[in-house]
Amino acid sequence: MPESSEKTKADVPLQGFLEGLSCNLLNPKATLFFLSVFTQMIDPGTPIQEQAVYGLVLVVWGIVYWSLLVLFVQHPIVQRGIASSGKAIDKIFGGILIALGLRVALAD
Repeated sequence: MPESSEKTKADVPLQGFLEGLSCNLLNPKATLFFLSVFTQMIDPGTPIQEQAVYGLVLVVWGIVYWSLLVLFVQHPIVQRGIASSGKAIDKIFGGILIALGLRVALAD
């Protein structure tokens, strides 16, 4: 089968980055999380410059963290490890989620 000369979305890192960024920015849970962290660090009397620095640190930290995580997960050695232990990981986390669900269901 001849290979297509067109690039897919996965072949364009900037496209993937922008999709992930927009998904995170439009996610209400992420917004609420960052607002809750942000409001713990400031009060109404905090100067706007300090608030801007806090906001900038959160944005830069998020971009660096997620970019490094993606690079790590895409490494061939990590990919092989995930592929070889994927079913075990699914079973472990499935068991944890079932246990948490039972705990919530049986809580007073």
